[in-house]
Amino acid sequence: MSTSDSSQSRKRRIAVFGGGASGMFAATAAADYLQRYNIVGCDVTVFEGTSRTMSKVRISGGGRVSALQDLTIINCFNQFTYT
Repeated sequence: MSTSDSSQSRKRRIAVFGGGASGMFAATAAADYLQRYNIVGCDVTVFEGTSRTMSKVRISGGGRVSALQDLTIINCFNQFTYT
């Protein structure tokens, strides 16, 4: 197998550093893009340096601001596997 063949068979990964609001929205947007365009063989991973993600969002009302009344985005965050 040549090097070009092996690089094409590798799993692709998108890394998002930071589990705050911006990082989670970036990860959600990336996952949505992959799903929308049927891109397979690629994972989105969020890396957070603390033990909790979205801690400032939780402090400020848990995402229940006027722009997120249906909480669809917050429910979407729960689908991620955090490492």
